[in-house]
Amino acid sequence: MNTNSTREFSGPPPTFLFKLVTAFITTSGFASVLLAMWLFKDIPSVRVGIYIAIIGFIMTVNAVTVSFHRYLTHRSFDMLPWLAFVYAALASMAVEGSALTWPATHRMHHHHSDKEGDPHSPHLHGQGFVAMIKGFLHAHMGWIFYAPSANNEMYIPDLLENNNIMLVAKLTPLWAVLSFVIPGVVEWFFIPTLEGFLMGVLWGGFVRVFAVHHLSWSINSICHMWGTKPFRSQDQSVNNPIFGVVGFGEGWHRNHHAFKWSARIGIRFWEIDFGWYTIWMLEKLGMVWNVKVPSAEQLARARIQLVE
Repeated sequence: MNTNSTREFSGPPPTFLFKLVTAFITTSGFASVLLAMWLFKDIPSVRVGIYIAIIGFIMTVNAVTVSFHRYLTHRSFDMLPWLAFVYAALASMAVEGSALTWPATHRMHHHHSDKEGDPHSPHLHGQGFVAMIKGFLHAHMGWIFYAPSANNEMYIPDLLENNNIMLVAKLTPLWAVLSFVIPGVVEWFFIPTLEGFLMGVLWGGFVRVFAVHHLSWSINSICHMWGTKPFRSQDQSVNNPIFGVVGFGEGWHRNHHAFKWSARIGIRFWEIDFGWYTIWMLEKLGMVWNVKVPSAEQLARARIQLVE
């Protein structure tokens, strides 16, 4: 990849303030898990907090894969504007970036996948065990601190013209705050004490965000390193069944890189894909349409026969 060409598609490096906020979010995630373990007791406020965290995890992970990934990044289907707003706002509560920065970074990743210019490839750090560890750490979370941002004008001109999504992006700080406040308020509704509110914030906010982050980051790292390659693709992406299931379909990553425009990532019938089940249901309800999936002929042409 020509370095000058790569730079054309890159934005500025992360600012000090961005690094500071990112460091706070990541370290507070680790700290919140340790605090939650230390405070863990079989008491109602903890049990309710865990339930809220699980529900919040499911809702935000599902929103990220359906909205940020399959809808905004890859335009795998069309969606009612009000529903697109709701889903993008909910995805923003994963605190992984805005409805603009997330799709821009992911389009940049596909443009340079596992080549110079890929913001989070684990394969650009040399050979050997030490290089593998460096690559894993970079792909998992290190890239957030120093990888150049994507050039929005180059990667997401369509989103920059979408007033609905632009509004969601402008309100990103609000969604981030609400992602911590709402769990606290919900738990306070069941347990109307300060302890109830704080347990909601701890479990449904900080612990949930920690889990969502490391799940998403594992797609960048693990799903470009360890798994199977049933379809042809010009990179090192792999299918990892564990993250295929817990990642709501995202872990069938080789499938995705072979058919990045597909709304269905778990392509074969046994590949569990909760994101696809959501899109299928919304299509049946008339809320999404023009849903793209690969044909049998396209699957046959991309399939690596020795693996099947």
